[in-house]
Formats: sequence, structure tokens, C-alpha cells
Amino acid sequence: MNQTPGRYFENPAFREYIFLLVELERLFRQDRGQTPEADAIREAMDFPSHRFDANEDKAIRSFAHHLTQISQQYSAILLRTEPPRSTDSVVPAMPAIRSHEDNAPEFSK
Repeated sequence: MNQTPGRYFENPAFREYIFLLVELERLFRQDRGQTPEADAIREAMDFPSHRFDANEDKAIRSFAHHLTQISQQYSAILLRTEPPRSTDSVVPAMPAIRSHEDNAPEFSK
């Protein structure tokens, strides 16, 4: 089935709204969901719904619901917002690799 042009990700308003949802969720993950930056995003999301058709509106609501659920359930492992400060705390030092010959017994002649 062919989609009509301008639907879903072909619709600039749909793409913008999805981007704003993800940005708002990012702020919540950083404990910044009640900041002026988050308020500005919520205000930008308050544009007329006529920019979406009924199917797009349903898809956005579903995406927002699932994004929130996933973020809450997997907040410790999913969608990191900043890199670890040091790889030492993430990846332990590996022991030096030794050749099997290092442990070979020496034979006297």
C-alpha cells in the first residue's frame, strides 16, 4: 500500500514533533524535565493538531507512550546521555597475554 506524500516522516510537522518528544525525554533522563528548556520544548509541541492526520496523531501518541515506558523500565542501561568519565571503571584492565611457550618446561640436554 502506498502512503500519500507528506505522511509520517515525510510530514515535516510529524518529524519535528517526534524530535521534540525525544528531546523532552532526554531532559527527563537528565533530571531536567522541569526546567525552562523543557518548558520551551513543551510550548513548541503545542501547535495545532491539524498538522497531523488521525493516523499520524495515533502514531505519535503510541510512540510517546512507548518511549516513556522504555525509558522508565531501562533507565539504568538505555539511552545514555553522557559518556562514562573513564573507561577504567567500565572495562577492567586485561592481564597481559602470554605465549604458551612462556610456561613450557625447559629440557636439559
